[in-house]
Amino acid sequence: MEIGGVVVAKLDCGQTVVLTPGQGNLPALPWGLTVVRVSDNAAVLATHVVRLPQWLVARRGFQPALAYAEPAGTFAPCAS
Repeated sequence: MEIGGVVVAKLDCGQTVVLTPGQGNLPALPWGLTVVRVSDNAAVLATHVVRLPQWLVARRGFQPALAYAEPAGTFAPCAS
C-alpha cells in the first residue's frame, strides 16, 4: 500500500494493518492511496481517501475496493 507514492504497508494474504492519519510516517487526510500487487508491481486500486474508517476488500475474481463497513462473513483461506 502506498500513500502519496510512499510505501506504508506490505501485506501477505491473511494479514491486516490499521493505518492512522498522523501516526508514524502517515500524513493527515486526504490520502492518495494506491494498492500495488507485489508479484508484478501493478496498481490494482488507486483512489482518494477522505474519511475513515474504511476497509480494503480484495476477493479473488473481483477488483479490490474500499468499503465504509467491515465486510461480513468468513474469509476464504489463503492459497498455499
